Amino acid sequence: MNYFSYILKKIERKFLRWIEALMAKRFTYRHPNRIETLLIKICGLLVKRMIPNDRWSLNVHAKQLASASILPCDRYYSFGKKIALFVCYRGEFSTGIALASMLAWRGHKVTILYLPKLQSPSKSPLEDGLDAGVYLERSLRWVEIVSKGRINCVDISKNININIDIYKKISYLERRAHLDSVMALRRELLEPNDPLVVTYIKHYLELGKLVQKSMLTLIDKSTYDLFLVPNGSTYAAAHVVDVLKEYKKPFVCFDKFSMRNSKLINHNGNIMELNDIDAIWSRILKLGLINDAQIKQCCTRAMGMLNERRYGAVENWATQTQTKKSVGAANVKKIIGLKPSESFLLIATNVPFDAGLAEITTIFPSMREWLIETIKYVKKSNYVRIVVKTHPDESRWAANETVEDIFKNLNDDIKNNIIIVNSSEINTYDLIEASNCGIVFSSTVGLEMAMLGKPVLLGSRVYYAGKGFTIDVNDKDEYFLKLSALIANFNQFAVSNDTIYMSQIYHYLLHYAVQWPFPFMKPSDISNYRLHQLLSGDGISKYIQTLDSLCVGDTNSVVNMIVKKQQWDLPLTVVSA
Repeated sequence: MNYFSYILKKIERKFLRWIEALMAKRFTYRHPNRIETLLIKICGLLVKRMIPNDRWSLNVHAKQLASASILPCDRYYSFGKKIALFVCYRGEFSTGIALASMLAWRGHKVTILYLPKLQSPSKSPLEDGLDAGVYLERSLRWVEIVSKGRINCVDISKNININIDIYKKISYLERRAHLDSVMALRRELLEPNDPLVVTYIKHYLELGKLVQKSMLTLIDKSTYDLFLVPNGSTYAAAHVVDVLKEYKKPFVCFDKFSMRNSKLINHNGNIMELNDIDAIWSRILKLGLINDAQIKQCCTRAMGMLNERRYGAVENWATQTQTKKSVGAANVKKIIGLKPSESFLLIATNVPFDAGLAEITTIFPSMREWLIETIKYVKKSNYVRIVVKTHPDESRWAANETVEDIFKNLNDDIKNNIIIVNSSEINTYDLIEASNCGIVFSSTVGLEMAMLGKPVLLGSRVYYAGKGFTIDVNDKDEYFLKLSALIANFNQFAVSNDTIYMSQIYHYLLHYAVQWPFPFMKPSDISNYRLHQLLSGDGISKYIQTLDSLCVGDTNSVVNMIVKKQQWDLPLTVVSA
């Protein structure tokens, strides 16, 4: 009987996936009209068992997800806040309504602020059809009804104040359009006369103007206690964050980072500004709030995580970055053609298009320029060999510009005698252990180098800069001054045990303290009444503190929540500032 049930469920899943694929293809560039919407509603019982697809099934799934907000919540009911949740692009509507339902279930009043955009933020076609706004309005009007007023949806592109002047922001808008185009086109070098580049930059410039005007119109009459913004570092969300910062409105950004089944939450900054970890880090350093036993446990856990990554384990990590078996530091030198006694400097790159956020490119304008200038400078001396390690995501993200592409344009006298290593060929952590020192732009490998006792020079203001375990600089002159000293004598930058412990504690905080368990990462996680099942059972208890963290705006409360949350098993007595 169990086997028979298993076969039936397998057949059902295949049938549903087949229907989903047909519908996704049909509505790739448009949305259901009134007759198609009626037919989808008639098949509602079947559609509810499918994975939500914002482009065609929202009229069914929006009601289904919003209805979870009225489930009984006596045990976990909290004092309600007026919360605004920004939503834009495909996939964010269904997951956004699910999050809004969880918050409304706890007693908050949630307004979903949305733009009528259902395509990808970066993939062609960039523009939505004229029917997107009508389709969304028709689908989302049921959210307020089925949630009994706990959730409502507002198209912020309507009723824009045409008198708003954003000319004073034109420099920011142009810079943001360039950065978004780099991300979307997956290459750092953009030719200004390339028609495709012109199209993308124009699109993101107009998008920025739309979001800025929409938010500036809204912000004047806003009575929300808090804003929630997915990611907040790119595309439309970056402009939302810009306006919220300008008007000093409390907000929270959230997104998946690198850990499974959890999201990184950051208060009053985009997801990569990491204000929360900075707050707890500064208090630990200034007030000495952890004892020797806690330090040992933090460091042990951090090194355990690093070794999981080294050996390609994915039980905790969301992706596998190392596919090559570790052979040890001694053997890796032989593999890359170096003598056992030969010193080398390890340069760890990023994926070029994903290297530079506006906040960190204050020393070099791009990773490309950093890499070229660094190699040219080091090549002037004969002190040390150079090994360049490429980022494993170059192939996974199908980058249109790679480190090898950058090297192709260099003169032979510069690129000769430089060893370029692909992460799919050599284990990164073997290279780190075999190296004498490291240089990175904004890769997390820089933090891991410090954890393994290597001096590491930074070419940007990456999130872990200025924490006491890296070689930091403020400008190019200081960068090359310290680079010169580094390659002349590695020993003068020798890393102490205390510094190693600091880097390991920071790694622990980053991958445990500010990571919050989250029940759904994508639309497939909320299909087939899973949200109702979650809110009706005991499983929701695991996520209550995550929901609480999303709903606070002051730093003291955030820090106290971080050290008390359930997954934190090394209690730290962090006091308010």
